[in-house]
Amino acid sequence: MMIMSSAIRSIENILIDGVLNPQGGNKIKNDNISILFLCGIFICLGFVFLIYGAYLYMLTLYSPQFTALMTGILSLAIALVIFGFVYLVTKYRYLKAQKTRLKILEGLQSTLSSLDDEVGEPIRNHPKLSVIIAAISGFILENKLS
Repeated sequence: MMIMSSAIRSIENILIDGVLNPQGGNKIKNDNISILFLCGIFICLGFVFLIYGAYLYMLTLYSPQFTALMTGILSLAIALVIFGFVYLVTKYRYLKAQKTRLKILEGLQSTLSSLDDEVGEPIRNHPKLSVIIAAISGFILENKLS
């Protein structure tokens, strides 16, 4: 009976931690979002001044048409680097979430298979009682989670 209660507790922990909180507790607090937003504005402003400074410098060396072309290429290159970085970070987060989901699924499957080994025969022998116990357990779990 002790093994069964620990299996039920582990199922409950897996469900609460993994399924109901898919981000894994890595949430950014609201006050940090405003600081990150301010940093993003200053980074964008810095890129604007960098490009404008490069434009003014190249005007002293080259013709205005060539300078405009080079500034446009520089702007596109910076945009592509930022896009690539954002794409890689997004892909990394997606793969990390997939690994977490697989880990949760494997944990659930192993826990349920061990639970089936422990209580499978009594359930097969007493199906009506098992349905009643499952309904009561679901009711208790619903009350506990809400």
